[in-house]
Amino acid sequence: MMFVFWVLWFSAVAINGIHGELECEDPASLLQRGDIHDKVNMTTMVEAQVAKNIIDMEPVLQCLRLTTPNIQTLKYPKDAEKHFEKLQEVLAPYVQVAKNRFHGRSCSEGFCGPWIEDRWLEHFMSTWQNRTSGKDATKRLAEVFGPFIPIFVPYNDLGRTSAGEYAKMIDTLQKSLRPDVAYITLANILFGLINPPPEKSLLQYERMLHIMKTFPNVVVLGPGGYGHVPIPHLKQPEELLQKPFFKPMAKRDLLVSFMGRYETNSLRKKMKKIVEEEAKTLGVKVDMHVEFEANDVWHQVAGNSKVSLCPRGSGRTSYRLFEILQLGLIPVHVYWDIPWLPYPDLYKNIGFSTDLEGLPNLLKKINDMDLQELERMEERIRSFKATHFTYEGVLNQISLFMKNGGSDLRCQKLPDGYK
Repeated sequence: MMFVFWVLWFSAVAINGIHGELECEDPASLLQRGDIHDKVNMTTMVEAQVAKNIIDMEPVLQCLRLTTPNIQTLKYPKDAEKHFEKLQEVLAPYVQVAKNRFHGRSCSEGFCGPWIEDRWLEHFMSTWQNRTSGKDATKRLAEVFGPFIPIFVPYNDLGRTSAGEYAKMIDTLQKSLRPDVAYITLANILFGLINPPPEKSLLQYERMLHIMKTFPNVVVLGPGGYGHVPIPHLKQPEELLQKPFFKPMAKRDLLVSFMGRYETNSLRKKMKKIVEEEAKTLGVKVDMHVEFEANDVWHQVAGNSKVSLCPRGSGRTSYRLFEILQLGLIPVHVYWDIPWLPYPDLYKNIGFSTDLEGLPNLLKKINDMDLQELERMEERIRSFKATHFTYEGVLNQISLFMKNGGSDLRCQKLPDGYK
């Protein structure tokens, strides 16, 4: 019965180009182009480990101990498949509640999905179902999810449908998870697994953080700004910027630009003032639009800028950060308390990050940089787009992360609070 709910859910999501495993060309040619990691060798290695009942829990423990140092041991359950199916069975009613409301099409910022949370649900459930269909199919969960038992919940849609049902779902999770088993999930909301109330007081923040502590053995993939593993916060895909909008670095008139809303975001208001004041000091041109414009205007301004400001929004990150990267341009992530950057080892070679205090010095540094160095950064961004900044690339990075297979995603300590 549980799969009936998921079949209904997936049929409503309508995802283009994702059908179970990523459709691949010859692996050797893909590797030569840098389009995708060597999934064939990784799958073979994991299957061999599973066949010998060798499931390495140490990477999971290292990740979770960043937040909860006293976690002593986790073990892979002998009944992993049955436990997973039972978990999905008890969560199925909440999946149905969200499906009845949104049919896989919740909208935000003019985009109506499918979101990364939807794609995570569809892709990995389809991958698992494909492995368990057919007479000779492999039926070991660890071959897909490594040491984790996955949790599949449409958190975003359920939270927007019913606060009461969301609270019941969290209670069901707390009662259903085993304390010595490692789980993984992806939540496209701002507070990890917790659905925030419309008006958030300090007491409510503390309560939300307390609830997160009741899930010390759940690794949360977080696009919005909270979780153990930052992942890209993707919206509609953007094509690499081309001529006439994409200019050689030496012909770009603007040091930096930003186009977006300021009225409800105090960080952006302060950022605008700092940038305009520093531009006068440096004697450079900037463009700090106060409203959104048509894509052609935005692309023209971004393509005429050496770097593009990507300040945080309601969460610790923003859609703009990854839109700029998808365009093949250099981002400057501006944050309040801590940066929220997927692929941190990679990012330091393709972008910049600063709080408001460090923004003037960063602008001066960028202004003094050799233009060829900036051009090399953009070349690197363009080479990583398919593998890191598309939905398909992110799903592949998540798969590699779960199987400890060379992903550029990194685990980090859960943030202490939320700003």
